[in-house]
Amino acid sequence: MGDPVNLSYLRGLTGGDREMEKSLFEVFLSSSEECIAHLGNNCVGGENEDWRQQAHALKGSAMNMGAETLAAVCAKA
Repeated sequence: MGDPVNLSYLRGLTGGDREMEKSLFEVFLSSSEECIAHLGNNCVGGENEDWRQQAHALKGSAMNMGAETLAAVCAKA
């Protein structure tokens, strides 16, 4: 398993601005908590469109942050 976050990618995205990185992490953590709560609330047997949409949203957020392993797990979901 790789690093939780590809810091080279993130630093390239932010130009090395540590304050911007901190802000991005705060937004990512907040939105991730919401997605995970929705995933838990929609974890039922069979197909569930709300669950699929939340997994897709979490994948996108993870990809944008360079959290490649999380994004790959969400893509499989």
